[in-house]
Amino acid sequence: MRKPGKKLAIAGCLLLGCSGLLAGCGTSTASTSHAAPLYFLDTWDYNAGLTPMNGNSVSAIMNGLVTTDLAMQLQDNNRYYPEIASRWTQTGRTLTVYLRPNAKWSNGTPLTATDVKMSVELGYIFGYSTASRLAAIHIVNPHEIQFVENTNFPYFAHDLLALTPLYPASEYAHLVPANIAQIYQTSLGSGNAANEASNAISALSKKITAYKSNYFLGDGPYSIKSMTSGEAILTKNPYFWNAGAVKVPEIVAYNVPGNAQAWGYFLGGKADFGSYVAPPTIMKEWLAKTTHHFVKPNAFAQATLVFNPDVYPFNLVKVRQAMAYIINRKAITHIAEPVIGHWVRRPSGAFFSLTKHQYLTATQYDSLNPYLPNTRKAAKLLEEAGFHKSGSQWVMPDGKPFTTQVVIPSGFSDWLMASQEIATELTNFGITTSARAVEQSSYWNAFDENPGGYPIFMNFGGGSPLPYFQMTNFLSWFGYSRTPSGGVSHSKGYISMGGGQHITLPNGTTVDVPKAGYQLADASLYPSRESALVYNIAKALNQTMVAEGLWNYTGNYMYSTDRYVGWPSPNSPDWTPYNNDNGEEVLAFFISQGLLQPAP
Repeated sequence: MRKPGKKLAIAGCLLLGCSGLLAGCGTSTASTSHAAPLYFLDTWDYNAGLTPMNGNSVSAIMNGLVTTDLAMQLQDNNRYYPEIASRWTQTGRTLTVYLRPNAKWSNGTPLTATDVKMSVELGYIFGYSTASRLAAIHIVNPHEIQFVENTNFPYFAHDLLALTPLYPASEYAHLVPANIAQIYQTSLGSGNAANEASNAISALSKKITAYKSNYFLGDGPYSIKSMTSGEAILTKNPYFWNAGAVKVPEIVAYNVPGNAQAWGYFLGGKADFGSYVAPPTIMKEWLAKTTHHFVKPNAFAQATLVFNPDVYPFNLVKVRQAMAYIINRKAITHIAEPVIGHWVRRPSGAFFSLTKHQYLTATQYDSLNPYLPNTRKAAKLLEEAGFHKSGSQWVMPDGKPFTTQVVIPSGFSDWLMASQEIATELTNFGITTSARAVEQSSYWNAFDENPGGYPIFMNFGGGSPLPYFQMTNFLSWFGYSRTPSGGVSHSKGYISMGGGQHITLPNGTTVDVPKAGYQLADASLYPSRESALVYNIAKALNQTMVAEGLWNYTGNYMYSTDRYVGWPSPNSPDWTPYNNDNGEEVLAFFISQGLLQPAP
């Protein structure tokens, strides 16, 4: 499964004050001076050229390999690994970060607190979650910097340490106004001043996104030697803070956007690593060789089907519920994602996975509607909504035939098969349905605007093992965000959530879904309160069925030990770093720890 080149808003539990170091030079004595390159399959869009801050450009290939953050965190065990930051402490609302004295950019110049300050300030322009929570930034000395929160937020340190890209001030500071924090604060107000400030930030965003540097300075284990729309060559960065651990002298990355294209590279011996999946026949051929492997770590992601409430008749909750009764999630998963998919037993819209033992009791879990295939219930719901059947075709209350479309991004072989099966099931029921694939950049850009033309479409749910960040991801689809004070903000231009912000349950309880979702942040410190919120949200979304989870993913990595050995065991948490789009962060983590060594 290929993931989109966008980072999900994810985070995990905080282990502050971490001072552990990554591995040093490793134990292998194998020479790397003549070692072969490592061949990596990834995907990027080079239409905009080398514009590192353009999310639809080459930023994905840089993630972890050419650029690295202050720290990295694993999802499976929430352990931090210091990167550019050697350690950090938090006292009250002040987070103090200590930078490595030997941290440098790829041209050998020091990476200092000035670079970090500017990088964090870019969040005011690009909307990083940390920006809305910052009260002040203080540079103590070139290797020590303090960040002061405006309110206590349990995940502030994680967001700043592990989700803030670092850029050199020497290259970008001239694009960031010295008073950007004040401009941002003004934009949060009202009136002409706020409008002018918002317009200024929008103009800055466009200017910086389009900025093309003559060279790119990174702080990761590699530098970009050359890059085209089809191939990128990365060479070892001698100034990387832990360069002694890096035993892979060069990475050759091929731009392979789809699963089907990747199989030829792997089976032909032209790829060592990539986040791809194959059908059982191809996988059997791949694993027939003892040096070929496939691992499925936890991924905390879900393939989710969205019924657009802004497209008639999906504004009607009974129609959305009827769809859920028609669509056979188990059969679709078996067809579309038999290797790394687990069909969703209790669809709850936002949450990656609900079990009887994690957040809900057995009674609570069993109270959620499983929406098992039931055409009689589907027909009854449609009739109650004013539909009727004429021959084999369902007719809407306005007298028009009920026809629809399932829209997906191109290059996703599993989503393509799922959309085709969904279209077949709905058509067989009497709702003429087609499946349509849209070019990837156009598809994902629609989520920054309004996919109003997509009646039924797919997106990635989950994104984290923690309910708060699963809800943050889900609510962003509908234009909701959390204010610095913990309240709810809503932006226009997104699809509606179906049923509105307030949903009344059969027992008369009203659930303010966005408010409850953002309350999960503070509730994470109190398990019983967190569970109560999860249950109410799950009931509300299970009832309105604006989004139906189809299957939960495991990770999917194909790798070979023909050229490089030292890959972690399949059940190791090392396979689960945050901020991992298409395997770049996984690969960078293994290399920077000194795990990967040339095969003997």
